[in-house]
Amino acid sequence: MLDYVNMPDISNELFIKDFDAFKGMENIKIPPNCTLEFQGKTVEYVPRKKIVRVFGVPEKFTNPIGVLQGGVLTAFFDDTIGPLSFAVAKAPIVTTSLTINFVRSVAPGDSLIIIAEVVTRSPLTIFFEAKAYDQKHKLVASLSSQNLILKK
Repeated sequence: MLDYVNMPDISNELFIKDFDAFKGMENIKIPPNCTLEFQGKTVEYVPRKKIVRVFGVPEKFTNPIGVLQGGVLTAFFDDTIGPLSFAVAKAPIVTTSLTINFVRSVAPGDSLIIIAEVVTRSPLTIFFEAKAYDQKHKLVASLSSQNLILKK
């Protein structure tokens, strides 16, 4: 696996290149506030097929036992699939189904690498699969997601 953690952030290039369609759309904020809060970076993008994002794990996102809270990990997945789904659909999308399998915990100070890919697309839905890895490239969680394409 590539050293994604140390790769440069290409988020701005992605937002400029594939999100022009959203300029001027009412109620669309790119990037959304959660993306700014999570401070993830996009390190690889295959147009409309795959995206790789890296997230730091700060102490403030841990649960009572001191590891990354599962809901936050799920939000990291969503924050990865979201840009890819917008790029594929060229329209706003919403998640209609999400299945996640947690494999191991992540400690604060670690980085999380999330790789999301398009499985298939219909005129109304997009199906995604994603995997999260820790800095040692060990699987942390896997996810499948179905997203509904909304009208522009």
